[in-house]
Amino acid sequence: MSDNQTTHDDALVEVYGNLDLPAGTPERPLVTFALFAYNQEKYIREAVEGALAQTYEPLEIILSDDCSSDRTFEIMREVAAGYSGPSIVLLRRNHLNLGISTHFSKIINESRGKYFVVAAGDDISLPDRVSTLVGFWKLNKNFSFIDTGAWRIDAKGELIKSEPHNAPGIVTLESYLKSAPPGLNGATRGYLRDNQCKFGYLSSSCPTEDTPSILRGLLSGDGLIISRKLVKYRVHSNNLSGIASLRNMRLEGIFAQYRKDLCSAKSRQLLADCEASSVNDWIEKTKLIRMFDQKIMKGEVSRHDIIEIIKQKKLVGIGPLFNLLKKALAYMVAKKRQSGV
Repeated sequence: MSDNQTTHDDALVEVYGNLDLPAGTPERPLVTFALFAYNQEKYIREAVEGALAQTYEPLEIILSDDCSSDRTFEIMREVAAGYSGPSIVLLRRNHLNLGISTHFSKIINESRGKYFVVAAGDDISLPDRVSTLVGFWKLNKNFSFIDTGAWRIDAKGELIKSEPHNAPGIVTLESYLKSAPPGLNGATRGYLRDNQCKFGYLSSSCPTEDTPSILRGLLSGDGLIISRKLVKYRVHSNNLSGIASLRNMRLEGIFAQYRKDLCSAKSRQLLADCEASSVNDWIEKTKLIRMFDQKIMKGEVSRHDIIEIIKQKKLVGIGPLFNLLKKALAYMVAKKRQSGV
């Protein structure tokens, strides 16, 4: 075992870079940049290089591999070993695959930074990403999270011309419950660490950290979306947000996490009774919409499903209901054509 390597019960950890990293000051707080990787050997080198190129100081960089079965960790080690910059670099490899939610929870709870900036092993962060986010936190140190714009690139790294609409501005709990603004993207997000950690670990049955972390943040404060593009977001067949993944995602785990976090917020008196009721209604509405949408993606929607969701039009809302019925109709028409009816 080398001098920079330690073995914990749950992970192998290697340390590179500046071992005497300062703790930070109110003017320049310590920030954690955490890169999460799993079986991404095709893209991980560029992702790690983007992490190590961050210009902000003081910075704790955590490169964490969730027990990949390919060469992801070996490539991460190759790049980290050549680092001699001002940040401390913690290279980790879980002994067992934890899954994204537990992996995220473990790293954010073990991190030391006041703010926690995340990155995926298939994306590329620009060098000024962290420094830009900290600049906005200086305007309001209590933003629970900040999302940014992103370039969309394909598997080869080529820019994709079509870009999603981004609506910069402050996101409140009330505005989010009414309609999630375009531009929310967990791959670009930075968090106020304590507003996530006070809710404890995400459940291992929750298939994503993205949307639960939004609700957790908004139960504690406001979020912010900025239009500046600071990430090259890679779109490919294995994206967690891709159709193949969404089609088979265990959605009930997300709604169970929402309910658990709502109970925690109520017990901490973070919400008034009327706000808690609104969040509960939103959870039920979101569950109806996403479960129905998933049935469409899986090709399982039936006339009975359509009748049942129409009965819930007051809860679902006319606009979302219209969009769901439009998608369902398109699916049923396509199915008839395929069957030759």
